[in-house]
Amino acid sequence: MMIRVKSSDVNLTIPVPMGLVCNRVTAEIGGKAIEKHVSKEVLSLDSHQLNRLMREIRRVTKLCKGMDLVEVEAADGTYVRITL
Repeated sequence: MMIRVKSSDVNLTIPVPMGLVCNRVTAEIGGKAIEKHVSKEVLSLDSHQLNRLMREIRRVTKLCKGMDLVEVEAADGTYVRITL
């Protein structure tokens, strides 16, 4: 995954390994945060389901390499792009 931020002051590119973003530890942390901050009626995901979701995201990432997840340009010219 690549995160690109361009503005008048900053031109920043950050490569982020998918293994760092989508792993079992991240699923555990995400599961605990969801349990703490989101009610069960709104979203009911546990750590095991998030781990399965992370595995599926890694699989899809291999299939859709180069796909843009987020592409935003603000009125002041700041540009943010997140690419798989």
